[in-house]
Amino acid sequence: MRAGPLPEPGQLVCWRHPRLAFARGLFHAFGPGPFPVLGLVGGGERGLPLAVLVRTESGDRQIDAAWVGPAAPRRGP
Repeated sequence: MRAGPLPEPGQLVCWRHPRLAFARGLFHAFGPGPFPVLGLVGGGERGLPLAVLVRTESGDRQIDAAWVGPAAPRRGP
């Protein structure tokens, strides 16, 4: 999976590939989203974040940054 720009704390993210996330049990583990980003976790050799810390229905959890992307802006009144 190719990751796009990394989310920032306070931003909402959703699953990049919802069907694949569902098939792998991520919907069951984390919920459907969207999720507010609390921070970036990891670092690795190049200093790139490996995971996104998000608030889910079951508490604060880490999700691989490749699995999530920016949520579409909400429409409405």
